[in-house]
Amino acid sequence: MPTVLLVAHLLPDVIESLEHQGYKVHTCEVGRAVEFAAQVDVVVIDLDELRPSEFDLLKRFHRQDQYVPVIIMSAKADLFRFREIVRAGAFDLITDLTPASLIEAVSRAAEEKRLIDERRDQRNIEALQATRRHYRLLFERNLAGVYRATIEGRILDCNEAFARMLGYQSKEELMARTAWDVHPSRGDREALIARLRENPALSNVELCLRRRDGSRAWVVGNPALVPGENGAPPIIEGTLVDITERKLMEEALRENKAQLSRFINSVMDAVIAIDDQQRVVLFNAAAENMFLCAAEDALGSLIDRFIPDRFRIAHQKYIHAFGETNITNRSMRLLGEIRGLRSNGEEFPVEASISQMQAGGYKLYTAILRDISARKRAEEEIRQMQERLAHSEKIAALGRAATQVAHEVKNPLTGLRLYALHLKTKVAGKLPADEMSLLDKIIDTVDHLANTVEKMIDFARPINPTRSRVDLNRIVADAIQMLEPQIAAAGIETRLEFDESGAQTTGMFDEVSLRSALINLMLNAIEAMAVGGSLTVTTQRCEGGVRLTIVDTGCGMGEEELKNVFEPFHSTKSRGLGLGMPHAKKIIEQHHGAIFVKSRPTEGTRIDITLPWEG
Repeated sequence: MPTVLLVAHLLPDVIESLEHQGYKVHTCEVGRAVEFAAQVDVVVIDLDELRPSEFDLLKRFHRQDQYVPVIIMSAKADLFRFREIVRAGAFDLITDLTPASLIEAVSRAAEEKRLIDERRDQRNIEALQATRRHYRLLFERNLAGVYRATIEGRILDCNEAFARMLGYQSKEELMARTAWDVHPSRGDREALIARLRENPALSNVELCLRRRDGSRAWVVGNPALVPGENGAPPIIEGTLVDITERKLMEEALRENKAQLSRFINSVMDAVIAIDDQQRVVLFNAAAENMFLCAAEDALGSLIDRFIPDRFRIAHQKYIHAFGETNITNRSMRLLGEIRGLRSNGEEFPVEASISQMQAGGYKLYTAILRDISARKRAEEEIRQMQERLAHSEKIAALGRAATQVAHEVKNPLTGLRLYALHLKTKVAGKLPADEMSLLDKIIDTVDHLANTVEKMIDFARPINPTRSRVDLNRIVADAIQMLEPQIAAAGIETRLEFDESGAQTTGMFDEVSLRSALINLMLNAIEAMAVGGSLTVTTQRCEGGVRLTIVDTGCGMGEEELKNVFEPFHSTKSRGLGLGMPHAKKIIEQHHGAIFVKSRPTEGTRIDITLPWEG
């Protein structure tokens, strides 16, 4: 039954007449007309419903794969619009809007549609037959093996190339077998069928098949599960290419590569090979451990990722210059210090040698690297030990000299103070106040000298710490409390950021000497903030002990001052001896700890102290 789409406001008797003639009628607005195109045989459009801007609607009907004739109807004779409509592809134009005229036009259009569809169907049949002939020609003459088989295993068809691939004399001999016969394992074919049920079209699937003589043939194919004809069960069809020789070569190559890989991975040093684009093509196990990077992540990436930024340009130039030479290998010491970069951002020193070779038209560079971090650390430890020894000897010599001077000066100072006090008593009330103040200044000066002498003696005196289990947080809090007057006078804000888990900050410490050291360090920080600032003290757990950090926002120190910060008697203060920092360092080292100072002018100072729990 032909279907008519009306894009018009027609009287019910017109629609009824069309239905009476056996037509199925649909109606819709202009904007939805194209949606129904594939479902109807004829379209009738009222010209008055069609704006000039919507004439492309007719063209869209005309250009569709399935032809749909369009009838334009209008009670007004507008020749200009008629010409536009004809050019747009209308099938017919009617101005007589009676049911009989419309039915006649629809009948002509429906017949035209039927004839065009029949011609199209005939062309499709002829094209299908040609395609089948072409397919069969390709099937038989294809150099690749082509086959069709049921899921149960019956071989429906195959070409001669497939038969020869499996060692059979003809395709008829092969088709007398079943698909199960050409699979070494029943499970292999069952697994293939299961994959095809999940994905009906597979590509580049490698399969192992059994030849007529029992040997194995490796093939790669594109199997597909296609519907059977006339409701029959689906069948498996596809093409196969013999890759047995390639597989044997790949297996031999894999074995050679495995042997080479085992050798390279057994080497203790890192072995890295890069191509002429400086991309990594080899990364052995030692390199993985050295750079903390898995080989699969390293392969294909630029070697620059393992070199610190500041060395990359020099490294690239070196590789380029080395590639221009005929030298096969050399040490990379010409680069000077060589540093590597682990994946966690850590730099480390390395020793390296490099070689080059041509392979497959490409140049490969292979570097053998050795991490010398442990050696460098040992050398640094020896240097520091030598420095500490020299410093200790220097401190000891200064201590002996200071002690001798102090003892020589201490007794006379005591006597001088007693004489000054006695004189003050004798002349009390007999001298003017301004002259009495001179005696007070003498006494204050003597006291200052005596205090200086006492500090020199304390510095020279050996420290014999008495350790007990004590919380470092409490020592810090006590020191801050003792310095509260100086902190308040300087207008300094203090922040204490303690690790609140007491077990993490408790250790075997000499409370008295450690408090003395912290007071010296904090007092220096307070004096560096003459116009106020902030003092932050932090404690936190670190590996094997606790870390204490003192940060001030004071004037900071220059490079030369920072270099001599722990030198005895080196001070930039007008009334300082320069013994506070060396004394604090001495106490911390007595606890087997370490102290580090970072500072810049106008940026404040940071002091990091690490102390082992057991002192």
